[in-house]
Amino acid sequence: MSYPEKIIDIHTHIFNLKYLPIKGVMISRGINPTLAAGIEKILIALTGDYLNYNRHNNSKFINLQDPNFEKDLFKFSLDDLVRDIGFKTSLGTFESIEVQKALLHFAREKKAIDFFETESIDDLREDHEFLKDRLPYIISSFVRHVFETIEDGLNYLRWFLFMTLSEEKIIERMKNSYPSVQTFVFHMIDADWFFERNFSTYNIDQMLNNMSYLQELNSELIGFAPYNPMRGTRGLRKVFELIKMKKFRGIKFYPPLGYKPVNNSNFELNDLNYKLFDLCVEHDVPIFTHCTPTGFEAIPHKSGLNSDPECWEKLLNQPKYARLKVCFGHAGGEDGWFAKYAPEDGNLFPPKTEKNFYAELVYKLCVNYENVFCEVGFLEHQQHNNGIVNMQHRLEKIFRIDESGYNKFEFRNKILYGSDWHILFNHGLELNYINPYIKLFTESEILSKYSDRFFYKNAEIFLSNQFIQDSPI
Repeated sequence: MSYPEKIIDIHTHIFNLKYLPIKGVMISRGINPTLAAGIEKILIALTGDYLNYNRHNNSKFINLQDPNFEKDLFKFSLDDLVRDIGFKTSLGTFESIEVQKALLHFAREKKAIDFFETESIDDLREDHEFLKDRLPYIISSFVRHVFETIEDGLNYLRWFLFMTLSEEKIIERMKNSYPSVQTFVFHMIDADWFFERNFSTYNIDQMLNNMSYLQELNSELIGFAPYNPMRGTRGLRKVFELIKMKKFRGIKFYPPLGYKPVNNSNFELNDLNYKLFDLCVEHDVPIFTHCTPTGFEAIPHKSGLNSDPECWEKLLNQPKYARLKVCFGHAGGEDGWFAKYAPEDGNLFPPKTEKNFYAELVYKLCVNYENVFCEVGFLEHQQHNNGIVNMQHRLEKIFRIDESGYNKFEFRNKILYGSDWHILFNHGLELNYINPYIKLFTESEILSKYSDRFFYKNAEIFLSNQFIQDSPI
């Protein structure tokens, strides 16, 4: 396989569990708050950070330091994973009041459980000999119960287990997974307040400082700072100061947390959004936004709909914001791009449904606005039902339209490569995600002419801003 001379992955993540409000995430998935608090304490106790690089390599079953870990991760069953967590959990973690309350709640809820009989936390705390022998079993039974309860629980647990790695170890894994990629653009997420008003282990200052420092240590990294409208004007000002200082390159906008670019019911939120957009237009700062009907939703099966590109169309239609630089993550979703392509119908995209209409509008925004882009990260079923083949035929038709001069702005100058690593761990796509796109843009006669644009040149244009004009990459 012939590799492009340069690749920029416009969509990656390097955060671990300390950057997420785990308790709130679990509650939003239907877990009792007491149980959710215990799960958070257990998982955070297992999570390393960049100051403690090789922490928690004491598993009897799963070695996170093993170079084949990613390949093996999806061979492990739920029993394997919860047993691993059980043996990693220390008596010190058990001393957490949140863990003790969670275990008691669990024991009373599951009356048939036989691993302890007690009515108080004091009774449980005093029986250390019993705990020493049975703690791995107790913890693994508790963790299994929680993740069996939530939708797609096994994939969540796999992803969470990966995110117990330190930030540096996650970066190392990312580089090893994609040695052909020269630049990784990572996106932060600031989910505080949105998941049942819970907070991450790190505060926002720690998050930003950590990620800024990690960029200094790794020249291949470019960071996008997170936008959180709940932090108000002060939070927005802080993020932009870091962009002016060249600590970050752009803004990550994440509607599935519970907000839209325009027309929110909260008028103060709308006003703050417009302050963000004003600053971005003034300083040519790029915004990267999630754009599928699903995602890391604060309200499952509902808040992902905040990503509807129609909201962005309403913004871009305003002359003041027509030149706003924005990239639509996931290009609107796989349902539009991978659907069966039937040129005899005369349509580029399939008939609109709730799942697939985002992709068509994203395409239209890209060819009608100068600074609108899209990327192909985490299009899950690229190898299913001829999905990538359908995408190939669709792109070939679009690029021919470009060559005819019909589009106001050529789509071949607007589409970017991205992976959404490490979210790919949810579905086991992390190891070979890039290869179908390399094949697509080398073997297709018309697409191969624009391979360099897809893999890096379009990204270089998107990543520029007023503060880094001299050296955009």
